[in-house]
Order: sequence, then structure tokens, then C-alpha cells
Amino acid sequence: MIFSYALRLSHASVASTSTRIDFLRISLILALVFLHYGAVVGSGISPFDGYVGQDYPIATITISYVLFFAFAAVPLLSAISGFLFFRSAHSGARPDFSKLWRKRLQSIVLPFLLWSGGYVAAAYLVYLVQPDTFAKLFSSEAGATPLTLLDAAFALTDTPFAIQFWFLRDLIVTMALAPLVWLAVTRIPLLWLGLLTLSWLTEQTFGIFLRIDIFMFFNLGAMIAIHRLDPTRLDRWALPLFLGFLAIVGLRTVAPSLIGAEHERTLELMSALLRLLGVMALWSIAGHLAITRMGNLLRRHSSMAFFIFCAHYPLIIYVKKGLANLAPPSGEFGLLLNYFASIGLTLGLIWVAATLLNLWMPKVYAILNGGREILQKDLAAQKYSASAPPVMD
Repeated sequence: MIFSYALRLSHASVASTSTRIDFLRISLILALVFLHYGAVVGSGISPFDGYVGQDYPIATITISYVLFFAFAAVPLLSAISGFLFFRSAHSGARPDFSKLWRKRLQSIVLPFLLWSGGYVAAAYLVYLVQPDTFAKLFSSEAGATPLTLLDAAFALTDTPFAIQFWFLRDLIVTMALAPLVWLAVTRIPLLWLGLLTLSWLTEQTFGIFLRIDIFMFFNLGAMIAIHRLDPTRLDRWALPLFLGFLAIVGLRTVAPSLIGAEHERTLELMSALLRLLGVMALWSIAGHLAITRMGNLLRRHSSMAFFIFCAHYPLIIYVKKGLANLAPPSGEFGLLLNYFASIGLTLGLIWVAATLLNLWMPKVYAILNGGREILQKDLAAQKYSASAPPVMD
């Protein structure tokens, strides 16, 4: 069965780069929604730890497996952003960075400030009504400081209140360093890539990043764009890369129970490997999946990807808790039902909110959605727009 599918895959047509990016735009954001579900209901052990012998192994392993699968989302989104940022650049002439930055003010910076700051403002309103809630953010008696508040809202030095916005924060810093990226990628590409990889593997932040993942893979995308490398050359290896990725995700999921959770460095290196392999595997397999019936369905909603990214957390946590209170999960089936129902309901609520906001206040929706005003409903009319953000462009 696998052999016959591989044979068909090797002879199948593949999606164009723009179609592939549209597919990945929505697919990777959906993966992040799964990732941010968190731990099994009632468990105090993070799914980021993998399976360490918890109760309900089927639910625990499933949730951790999907989480580790989604580890490739941020690196691939970062690479796509770097590729699109420098898609018109070349080594012979310095890009017009002021023009590129102005476009990102609307598509990234303004939505980041509104969404991330808005979440903290909403939390403050809750705090005024229930002072015990979010006291660590706003009460000096609980240890809150002005820096705590600024970090919660805008991630100056630490993860923000709505945790997904660490990505936009580091992407903004990365794009501010775009002249350095262009200079290094055009003058010393291999040396630069080696230094970045070493910094990434040793988890350096240089005092300006929360994580170096985004800067690392943004540079990789920039290198592909500037040096006109063909990103479709991996397509012939799509199936073995994808199967290998699935295998290492599974191994990383159960590794703590096999080698011991105390081997932290080994587990971190496995996580780095699955991220790197995942970028290649998901990019190449997307070329085939994007033109399937399911791929077409997903691409119809790709214009909502940025809105989903911004809106899904902490909403998913409250949906998860609400469903658990309404129908306390029992056993493996109950825990998995809560998992999939929480994600499905979260996405449904976001879709309703986005549709109504786009209908009633399209200008507001456009701002919150990084520049996209009209939801794309007809794939035949769907075009790739260089001015609209692929997710984080």
C-alpha cells in the first residue's frame, strides 16, 4: 500500500509555490491550535515533557504526539516569512527596506500591538471585578511590576500573556534586523548558516530574542529567496521525508519513558532534529497535499489563518475548562473527546467571530487580520497576493 502510494506520489503533479504557501498558511496555524491545548484534563504534567508514564497513556501519547508534530510549524512559518520578505531581493542590489518595513507595520506590528495589548486590557477588566484573578499581572502585592505588565502585553523580555505572540514579537525583531540578514546571506552565506545553526542548537538568544528559532529559519528562507534556490527539489523525497518525520515525532514522544526524563540535552537535540526534518518534510509533502480535495478546502480559508493565530489562545484554554466542567471527561475516550471537541469548538467560535466581524466591520477585521478584509470563498478566484501576509509576512 505504501509502495503504491509512493509510486503515485512520484508521478503526481505538485502545487505551485504560492498554492503551497496558501495551504501551509492555514495548516500550520491549525497545528498551533492543537499545540496550545495543553495537558490532559486533570494532569499536572506538561505534554511538552512527552510520555513519562502518566495515567491514560493513549490520550497522553496522542496529545504529546500531535504537539511534537506541531513543533515544525513555527520554523516553517519563519522560513516562509523570510522567503517572502526577500523574494524580490538579490545579492547585487540592496533592497528597499523602508518600503518592506512599512508594509509590515500594517500586516504584523499593528495587529500585534492591538491583539496582545488587548488581551492584557481584557485581563485587567477581569482583575477589577475579581482581584484574585490575574493578580500576578496587576497586583504589586503579588509581585507585579511595570516590567511584568509590559512583558505580558508586548513581550519585551519574556513570554506574553497570550503566549502565541512571542512569535510575532521575535519576528518583528528579526525583520528589524533585515539589513544584517541580507548582508550576511549575500556575503558569507555558508559561514552565516553554520553560525546560526550552532547558535540555534545551543539555544542562544543574544539578549534580544525570546527564542532564536524564528531568526534562524527566517534566514534560511531568505537564503533560498536571495540565491534563487529551488525549494521544490525536495518534492521527490516527500514521502520518505514525511514518514521519517512521523517516526522521529513518535520516538520523541515516548523517549522520556525509554531513556529517562533526566536526559534533557538528548531530548532537546531530538526536538531540534524533528523541527529541522519537519520543515523539509512538511514543505515537500504540502506540494502534493495542497492540490487534493482536502487541500483545496483548507486553502479556501487560508485568509483567516492570521485571525485564527491571534484569536485561538487563551480562548482554547477556557473552552477546554468549560467543556470539562460541563461534561467531566472519564477514561481515555472522555479525555480524547475533550481534546478534539475543545479544538473544534474553539475553531468554530473563531470562524463565527471572523465571519460576523468581516460582515459588520470589515475595516476592523482587516486591521486585526493583518490587512485581509474579505474572506476568500471561491478557490477559482483565489490569487496569491504579495501585499497580504501569508501568516507572518
